[in-house]
Amino acid sequence: MADPVPRADDNKFQSCYILVKNANDGNELGYFGRRWKSGGWYGLEEKTLTFTGEYDSPLQVRFSYLKSNKHPSRLDFRSMNGGDWFGTQATKQSEENVRKYPYVGAALLKTVNEDIGLSPEEFGKAVIVGTKSAPPDSPPPHGDHSVMMGHTPSEYESAIWTYDPVTNDIRAQLISGDGSSPKGSLYYLGGSDAFAITNAINKFKGSKTIVPVTFTCVRRLVSP
Repeated sequence: MADPVPRADDNKFQSCYILVKNANDGNELGYFGRRWKSGGWYGLEEKTLTFTGEYDSPLQVRFSYLKSNKHPSRLDFRSMNGGDWFGTQATKQSEENVRKYPYVGAALLKTVNEDIGLSPEEFGKAVIVGTKSAPPDSPPPHGDHSVMMGHTPSEYESAIWTYDPVTNDIRAQLISGDGSSPKGSLYYLGGSDAFAITNAINKFKGSKTIVPVTFTCVRRLVSP
């Protein structure tokens, strides 16, 4: 007999901002920013003033999970107020970009000098970017995402997030091409103002500016 289809009232809907802390000492680094950087990836909230004289809001995400699930995983985080690198004044193109890649996911950035993969034996480097929706618990599809300037289409995932309803802790878990789940941790790349998920942080250039981080779901912002 097939499992019953979950009803809408079985789901818990959550909206929050993402507080970023240094995993080594617990110091707050800021919030997960809502605008893509010039390369197309997400970074820290810079707390810059908008033309109205107010601080720009960090990213707000929305996701859902079954109420009966004590350890929700493989979650899609949808951007509720995302923007791109065109700045505070929305343009037709920027609105189209955000609609095209509304999920906060991860992508492999392939360059000429690096062979980047997600298998445990290889150097894995997945950067947090804007993506389309991809099936959970399946090898990552190959396609376009928000980082396309100077890069070719690559593997990406959207349902990478786990959430602890008790501690509000957010973690990431990738699925490699062979279907395995390689270990990896979240890092902030200070030199590029980007977030990465990797199991071999020593392979990154400029490792002195790289900080291990934690993500926490918070419902209210603390004034700067």
